[in-house]
Amino acid sequence: KEAEARSALDESSASAQDAARELRAAKAEAEEATAAAAQRERSLQEALDRGVAQGKQAREEEAGAAAGRSQGAEAAGARIAALTAEANAARAAAMQAKKA
Repeated sequence: KEAEARSALDESSASAQDAARELRAAKAEAEEATAAAAQRERSLQEALDRGVAQGKQAREEEAGAAAGRSQGAEAAGARIAALTAEANAARAAAMQAKKA
């Protein structure tokens, strides 16, 4: 009986050691998976941050371009008004010359 009990104890001890090894291996795999997931999350966050920054820059550039177009349109409008006034003055001078 003692030999059977010793044999059962040895088997139980071996099983416990196997289970402990498997547990350590599973824990190591879980830690690696967690580290990989954290790295992936950091990479995704960095990509998101870059995308947001690029979007902001594009909006700022478009706003600047729109302001430039607005200023160009204002300058063109002022130039047209000046040319119109000049043409009107020339017409008035021509009419005065005809009358004289």
